[in-house]
Amino acid sequence: MSIQSPFVDAAQVAHFEDLAEHWWNPDGPMRALHAINPIRIRWILEQLPNTSLKLCDIGCGAGLFTEAMADADHQVTGIDSSKKLIRIAQGHAQHYQRKIQYIQTNLEDFIVEHTHDFDVMTCLEVLEHVPDPARMIAQCAQCCKPGGLLFFSTLNRTYSAWLLGILVAEHVLNLVPKNTHQYDAFIRPSELKRWANQSNLTLQTISGLKFNPINNTAALSHDVKINYMMCFKKSDASQH
Repeated sequence: MSIQSPFVDAAQVAHFEDLAEHWWNPDGPMRALHAINPIRIRWILEQLPNTSLKLCDIGCGAGLFTEAMADADHQVTGIDSSKKLIRIAQGHAQHYQRKIQYIQTNLEDFIVEHTHDFDVMTCLEVLEHVPDPARMIAQCAQCCKPGGLLFFSTLNRTYSAWLLGILVAEHVLNLVPKNTHQYDAFIRPSELKRWANQSNLTLQTISGLKFNPINNTAALSHDVKINYMMCFKKSDASQH
């Protein structure tokens, strides 16, 4: 399947492909992602029923979050537009004998054969990197079964997010590779909620994710001014 799509930013794909070989290094350029990953894993697992679910991770990268969901006994599929990242993800999962289906594709193609297919959809730190986040949310909703859960995480469009997420993290401390984020692409919770509501998704809960760029640590927070995560439930009656 081709990654070419008007809804995929080729420059963003290339940016993350350059980081592929370092994805699993907790002390490398993805160390901020390693810091927040355990926090988002715990929060998401707390929202899920204690049973094995069919889960799809959109924009899975090299599989950092995806593997954690497999370790929690879920049936996991990870998709990403980058062939290189999928190759790294497959190799890492195989090395550690984790059973995960990784597919190099874009959501436009994937949805054709996977409508109403998954109990859980996750789309983490992805929406701020695509040209049309509202459309991506709608397509995630299409992939989700009626009554299923969807999780999104991104950055709020606030001065605080620009200050810590871009200026400090990218340009002062070099915790995040430069040009990872563009302020104009950040998304307010009210915008994300509105787009989700248009796809028959109802907000269940929201949490801030507090990241300290000074010591590269993270924790849950009531403050959503910078990083935040939202959980939605798809209407049981949603069949379109």
